[in-house]
Amino acid sequence: MIEKYDFFLCDCSSSTSFESGTNSKDIKKTSVLLIRKLYILMQNLGPLPNDVILTMKLHYYNSVTPHDYQPPGFKEGVNSHFLLFEGEPVNLQVGLVSTGFHSMKVKVTTEAARVSDLENNLFQENNTTEIAHQGLDCDDEEEEYNNQIQRMNFVYSQQNSESSRKKRKVSEPVKVFIPNRK
Repeated sequence: MIEKYDFFLCDCSSSTSFESGTNSKDIKKTSVLLIRKLYILMQNLGPLPNDVILTMKLHYYNSVTPHDYQPPGFKEGVNSHFLLFEGEPVNLQVGLVSTGFHSMKVKVTTEAARVSDLENNLFQENNTTEIAHQGLDCDDEEEEYNNQIQRMNFVYSQQNSESSRKKRKVSEPVKVFIPNRK
């Protein structure tokens, strides 16, 4: 594996009132900044090999998802917590957008060697990238909701991202044959 992109989507409406104070301009601005930050990150990680394969998996919590549920276009997947990177994997916290009712957090895992190249490209003198985000951590349900827009630089850790993961169900895409396709 070379790169792994995690998009955590959370329905937070049970803990939010209509008077949360988040306005649509802030949400739009934060969303655009998150997309820009992800775009900059992808550009600076460099090109992928020509023989790259895309794998997509949906993870969702057993406690809130019926046992027999499978999203359309997906089949039950293998719940594997082993990620095989050639080098040392590093987790990048890209950012988070919260509407007060839903939130999306983006994380990227890649090889440490690719991150050192990234730091050389992004964090040169007078070239610091600062992106705003709003706070609600879907991974940690105990964390309090925070409406304030904060500055966030690329943060990474070398801890195993799978070790603290909650028990989740996995679905993989169904392979569909499309006739007359080259």
